[in-house]
Amino acid sequence: MKALGKRNQLYEEVESRGKREQELKVLIREKREELERLKSQSDSLLKIEQEQKMVIEKLSNNEEQ
Repeated sequence: MKALGKRNQLYEEVESRGKREQELKVLIREKREELERLKSQSDSLLKIEQEQKMVIEKLSNNEEQ
């Protein structure tokens, strides 16, 4: 009887680890997707910043003339 209990406990442990592994894989995928979204957003904001700096510089140059 004791051996059956240990075997069942082992199966439950393996099953639990498998479920946890799947949960972690989903979490990793979600975090990677979020990272890509944030990288894209950052690139877009950097581009806007550069454009604004160029406009400011151009306007500053026009004022000096």
